[in-house]
Amino acid sequence: MSEIYIYGPMVLSIIALVISTFQIGYTVGKNKNSGKNSKDN
Repeated sequence: MSEIYIYGPMVLSIIALVISTFQIGYTVGKNKNSGKNSKDN
């Protein structure tokens, strides 16, 4: 049962890292797209 205490926080931190990475990528992509559109217009 002690393995849960080791792997639990590790898995949670990895999930948080993945979510933050996706959020940053989505925000950067959104900014790039909106900037491109405003430049074309």
